[in-house]
Amino acid sequence: MLLDLIESCEYTLKRLALSCLCTLLENKKAFQSFVEWNSQKSGLNATQLLIQLYEQENMRFGVQIQDGILRNTERPLFPKLSYLIQKYANEDDINDMVGASQSNIGVS
Repeated sequence: MLLDLIESCEYTLKRLALSCLCTLLENKKAFQSFVEWNSQKSGLNATQLLIQLYEQENMRFGVQIQDGILRNTERPLFPKLSYLIQKYANEDDINDMVGASQSNIGVS
C-alpha cells in the first residue's frame, strides 16, 4: 500500500507519495482504509506515521519548539537552504549561502 511506501522510501519519493495519498483520501472509501492501516514494519498506525513525518520535517527545517510551543513564529518552516543544496553542495559553500540568506532576511 501507499503508506508502506511512505514509511520506507527516501525523502524525494516520499513527497510524491504523500501527494498521491492526499488525492486518494478525498475519496471517503479510501479514508476508511487509511484509518485501519497499521505498519507491519514498525507497528505505527497511519496517524502516528504522519505525525512522525511532521516531526522529522520540523527537525529538518530547524523549527524551534520548546515545551510544546512554537518559538520561531515569524518563519517557522522557512529553510535556510533548499534540500538539494544541503545534499550536494560542499560545506564551505553552504556556510557562505547561510550567511548570505540570513543577512538578506535580517537575521543576526
